[in-house]
Amino acid sequence: MSASLPIRCIVLVVALTVLTHDLCAQWQRVPLPGRYNDGYYLDVNFLPEDPRFGWACSMEGYVVRTTDGGRTWLGSAIDEVFFEHVQFLNRFEGYCSGSNGIYKSTNGGVTWFDVTPRRFYQFPDKGWGCHFLNENEGFWFVGGCGSNIQSFYRTTDGGRSWNVFLAFENNTGLTDGVVDENGEGYAVSSGALWQTLARGQTMRLIMRTPG
Repeated sequence: MSASLPIRCIVLVVALTVLTHDLCAQWQRVPLPGRYNDGYYLDVNFLPEDPRFGWACSMEGYVVRTTDGGRTWLGSAIDEVFFEHVQFLNRFEGYCSGSNGIYKSTNGGVTWFDVTPRRFYQFPDKGWGCHFLNENEGFWFVGGCGSNIQSFYRTTDGGRSWNVFLAFENNTGLTDGVVDENGEGYAVSSGALWQTLARGQTMRLIMRTPG
């Protein structure tokens, strides 16, 4: 029995090594075209129902897209825009958001147009993630990292118009959030957790992290 234990250990180590090697071998770097290859990318989104279609966005305002599962990519760019989050609802309609605003595409990411709420330009702060339930209803979270104002934007017409709920918590900001079909949702900021039970029409601070 004592002699068989090291053999089992050796077999286990070999099996784990092979498994790890196989998993690592599944990843490979795919070059992006032109200037897009030098982007600093912060988010990626593939359609669950058809993973041939995917998008990634960068802090330089780049949005790259693939229609063949990542083997090849094309790109578009919006100058002087910092993109932090991208989400597509289908092959054609999607949203990209970041510190400068929120943009929409209706042709799969080939071109983009600005759907940023007017109030954001009147009282600018740092925008971050967005979350859409469908092509029309979605949310955009604005407040940066250390702001004293948290702006929870909501649209029900695909970004043509927005309502906003404001909160005023010191040194917490606002970054990302999600809302489900039943209207319950959560958002996070620096050291704080927010909750809605009303589809983002109102939000409340439910927890602060210690320290």
